[in-house]
Amino acid sequence: MQKQKGKKGAKKATAGESSKDETTNEKPAGDDNPVVETLETEAADQTPEPAVEQEEKKEEEPQEDAPTEPMPDAPTSPDLETNPDETKELPLRGAHKRQPSLSVQSKMRSSSFRNSISTAVSPGSSIKSPPLPPLAPGDEQIHEVFRRQTARVEELEKENKRLEKEYSSANARREKAEEELEDLRESSVEVIELKGRLAKAEEQVAELESLKTEIASLQRQNSLLQSKTHRSSSGHADSPPSELVQQLESKSSTIEAMEIEISNLRAELSTSSTSIDGFKSQITALEEKLSQSESALQKTQGELSDVKQSLS
Repeated sequence: MQKQKGKKGAKKATAGESSKDETTNEKPAGDDNPVVETLETEAADQTPEPAVEQEEKKEEEPQEDAPTEPMPDAPTSPDLETNPDETKELPLRGAHKRQPSLSVQSKMRSSSFRNSISTAVSPGSSIKSPPLPPLAPGDEQIHEVFRRQTARVEELEKENKRLEKEYSSANARREKAEEELEDLRESSVEVIELKGRLAKAEEQVAELESLKTEIASLQRQNSLLQSKTHRSSSGHADSPPSELVQQLESKSSTIEAMEIEISNLRAELSTSSTSIDGFKSQITALEEKLSQSESALQKTQGELSDVKQSLS
């Protein structure tokens, strides 16, 4: 029994050494961190060994205490029955040796990549990188055209703003001129009324002239009558007929009233003529302003449409 146990221990020791040799032999060629991998494999190999040794000691102790007991029949696979932990640990160690962890793989790849870059760059490290090629003349022309277009757009926007201001001011002037024209039209109605009154005054003046001629004829008749009466009467001065005197007085009174009215009408006519002249001058000035504002408005509208077309 002790021989069998010794054989089993030797087999286990040889199995552990062979697993260690396999871990060292199966190390990948491109691994730049062999120390890390060997430490991991040794730690994985050394972890199950104390448990196996304790189990062997436990088996040896009862056998030494009872040497006279007969041995049972040996199983077909004694290693698997006696050491189930070892059978579980072996495939795990093999899988660990076949497939390293992701961190180890990434370290291996990064180290191999750095080594390849260092070997590729080291011989030509003294060579400088070529300078960047200069800009082609076509690119410079494109940039110049772009700058010109942006400057032109800014100028057109400024011109557009200026024209909009002029357009608004022209509209304000036009509205003001229209209001003044309406006022003048209202005043023109008053002028028409004054013209009618002036025509009436002229008619009255004509009547006054006719009355003056009639008064002159009556005065001549009166003088003739007076001369005749002086001749007929030798020393008696007869008074003129009373009818003629009454007619003369009534006509003289009407003449005085008409003269007063004519003077008033002439004053009104002079004032109305001066006001008419002032209104006419204002109307002509406003018509000129209105025409100028309309022409400026049309001009600004044309410029504004041109600017909008150029911007679009």
